[in-house]
Amino acid sequence: MRNKYNIKDGSKVFLLALFLPQVISILLVTILSCFFTAEQLQNSNAYIVAMMLVTQFSFFLIFVFYNKYRSIDCVKECGLKTKVSAKNVLLAILISFIAVAGFINFVGVFAKLVGLMGFKEGGRSIPINTPAWLIVNVVITAIIPAFFEEIIFRGMIFNGLKKCGLFVAVALSSVFFMIEHLSFYSFVYPLIMGVVFCLIYHKTKSIAYTMITHFCNNFLVILIDYFNEITGNDFGMFNITTWWGVVLAVLAAILAFVIIFFIVKKLMVCQSCDNSENEKTDAEDVVVIEDSNEKSEFASKEASQDDKRNKYFLLLTSLASFAFWLIVIILVK
Repeated sequence: MRNKYNIKDGSKVFLLALFLPQVISILLVTILSCFFTAEQLQNSNAYIVAMMLVTQFSFFLIFVFYNKYRSIDCVKECGLKTKVSAKNVLLAILISFIAVAGFINFVGVFAKLVGLMGFKEGGRSIPINTPAWLIVNVVITAIIPAFFEEIIFRGMIFNGLKKCGLFVAVALSSVFFMIEHLSFYSFVYPLIMGVVFCLIYHKTKSIAYTMITHFCNNFLVILIDYFNEITGNDFGMFNITTWWGVVLAVLAAILAFVIIFFIVKKLMVCQSCDNSENEKTDAEDVVVIEDSNEKSEFASKEASQDDKRNKYFLLLTSLASFAFWLIVIILVK
């Protein structure tokens, strides 16, 4: 059983994660439109919940069938078997608090700018004005995404793209994470958090901590939305309509990122890292070549050519997905 993702795996998984939800959504809408009018569907909270779950269901299908088809030991590759450190858990929770506190106003600044450009927050969301709806929101937008989005974007995509180098892997997987949300109104937050999740995963070699951070982050945002809804206030927001409010928002975001980077770099630990296995370089992970003197040179050339083809495929994937993102946000506008 193969237990490593490569560049092509990362590219293919992202394309599936981007387009499969769209296909399933179209099929679902087509079926439901046979029984309900467009107005009935748009005003139905059950319909909105179903559409929100389509993406996560698609990720579940990709996670199960892609790994089975490619014979990849996803549990081992994603670090799901590693021991969980109480220290790392607490730090992951702390990072989520710092991220929400530090980035919320910065994201608000960009949302204002995007709003001035004529873009609006797309789609109708489910209510969040009662404890029951609060629980529904937590399950749909915090618990489920924390597992499946991390498995897909950090466990499979980021792992595969690491063969391009750490910087490229972090940048591209974070951009892919932003594109997958198909929103121009709030594109900054998934982009920044994508970088944070990658840093945590790279340092700890365990996806459990990114799942914890992801859940706590989404949960805190949901709580803020809930209290804003029931009180009518903008909890935790500066007055970003003034120049000094914008400056404070930018400074808070920079400070938050610096603190998060320090916590990940200096305080988080990798329990699975031992002297024999975790000092491997990225080059050692590219291809496993059989110990045959006659075939080693040929195999090396083949591996180099495959690697080049995979990088071209990644480039085409990046350009096509970005073009699709632009088309969607222009149409939504």
